[in-house]
Amino acid sequence: MSKLRFLSRTPKHQRFEYIPRYWDPDKEELRQRIENVQKAKDGDPEAIKERISGGLRRSYNSDRQYRARQIRKSNLTLLLVIVALVVLTFFFIQVYLPVIANYFETNNQLLE
Repeated sequence: MSKLRFLSRTPKHQRFEYIPRYWDPDKEELRQRIENVQKAKDGDPEAIKERISGGLRRSYNSDRQYRARQIRKSNLTLLLVIVALVVLTFFFIQVYLPVIANYFETNNQLLE
C-alpha cells in the first residue's frame, strides 16, 4: 500500500523569490512624493486628491501614540455615556416608578 502512495505523490510547487539587492524604500517613497507634488502643481485634480489622502495616511500610521490616545478618549467617552444613562435610568425608576405603580393600582380598583 505504501508503494502505491509513493508513486502517486504529486510534486510540490516551486516558489519564485526575488529579493532586489539595491532597493531603498525611503528613496522610492521620496521619489513618488516628488512626482505627486509635480503633478499637483500642474493642476491634476487626481494628483491633488492622492496627495491629501497620502498625507493623511502617513500621519495616521506614523503616530501610533496619537491613535492610542484617540481610542482611549473614545472609550472613556463611551463609558461616561453608559454610566450617565444608568444613573439617569436609576433616577427615573426611583422617582417615577411609585407614581406609575400607584396609577395602575388606582385604575385596577376603578375597573373592579
